Amino acid sequence: MLGADVPRFFSSRLMWIGLLIPVVLGTLNGLHQLYPAIPYFQTRSRLLPRLNPPWHRLYGTYISFYPFQIGLAYFVPVDVSFSCWFFYLFVRLQNVLGEYFGLSHMAGFPYLNEQCIGAWTTYAILLLYVTRGHWKRLITGIVRGEAFDDSEELLPYRWALAGCAIGVLALLSFWRVVGMTLLPSLVALAAYYLLALAITRVRAEAASQHTVWDLEPRYLFGLVSSRLLTRGDMVGGALMHWYWRLNRSHQMPTQLESLKLADVLSLQARDLRKPLLLATVASAIAAPWAYLHVAYREGATAKCIGFARWTGLEAFGWLQSMLTVGTAFDWHRLAAVIAASALTLGLWGLQTRSSWLFLHPLGYCAGPWLVWSWFPFCIAWFLKTVILRYGGQPAYRRLTPFFLGLILGDYLTGAVWAIVGPALQIQGYQVFH
Repeated sequence: MLGADVPRFFSSRLMWIGLLIPVVLGTLNGLHQLYPAIPYFQTRSRLLPRLNPPWHRLYGTYISFYPFQIGLAYFVPVDVSFSCWFFYLFVRLQNVLGEYFGLSHMAGFPYLNEQCIGAWTTYAILLLYVTRGHWKRLITGIVRGEAFDDSEELLPYRWALAGCAIGVLALLSFWRVVGMTLLPSLVALAAYYLLALAITRVRAEAASQHTVWDLEPRYLFGLVSSRLLTRGDMVGGALMHWYWRLNRSHQMPTQLESLKLADVLSLQARDLRKPLLLATVASAIAAPWAYLHVAYREGATAKCIGFARWTGLEAFGWLQSMLTVGTAFDWHRLAAVIAASALTLGLWGLQTRSSWLFLHPLGYCAGPWLVWSWFPFCIAWFLKTVILRYGGQPAYRRLTPFFLGLILGDYLTGAVWAIVGPALQIQGYQVFH
């Protein structure tokens, strides 16, 4: 099926039009960095100017026109795409209202991290509740030794359960060696698995999530007084940050996409077992080696910038603050978690019972941190709504190659500049951020 569609895709005039738009813009913008006389077309994020109070609290809001994100968001259901950009503005306007009503003096207001903790946790628990029948049959069957038809799964259920148990024991043992006590370790473990489940659902339904870092020990431990935590708990929480940060490359949704590709190509899921295992081992070796190599060669605080540097500053900066200053219990933060949980639960209930409701709980989870992506979601939502309203499904399918072309063209441009820059020893153009 897919093979037969490839020639049709590359012969589509709409696809080539969509592809050429980001290629031309990315090429001109990249050349503009080298030769400023060449015109520049703003597609990357641009910071909005400061406004008068109380609207000055919107400072930090970005406008962007990323072609690849517009293309990706086109395939997101309209209620989800609307909810994503709506809830981004929803939390931004909380800053304005806080300034207007005199609440901005409260440290941490409007408690965005706490809101996201409540939203993500509740959303993940709701997913477990909806699939409770499957989990009950699975666990009961494994305990009773019943036979399963898991031939289409990547791993047999019992293998997967055993691997999960080994992973849990390995993590708990490592944290124990670090000095963490049992309860904080279990909280961190539960948060990681809940977030993995929720992020995978978001990736399947909304294409991707840009930034998710609230449901991690740094913020979870901040909900209680630091007097309840040991030094080992704080050290363990800091050391978890490197693989928790942002969750843009989380393993679970990435493997979900590989399984989806296998299904589209009519491959057996178990055909991917060896490639995935090999890729996991290779990446576990290559990534730390690459970071150490670049950091030592270029200088960890000189030219080694970006995530590698930010992660260390955030992790050990937080640890230093916790060990020297600490945190006190603040009931406002806990109230924000409870309020966000209640809102997520309410949105879930209304969305499952009212087909007309345009607000989706997924948007409240993913939307608040769409800092650079909210406006492309808004553009895609508007375009898709108009197309479906006046052209229906036939028009939506007919225009699909154009939006796929936007994605392909932007990725192609970014890849070419990523090769040209190091090859010519110049600062290559980045299509994102």
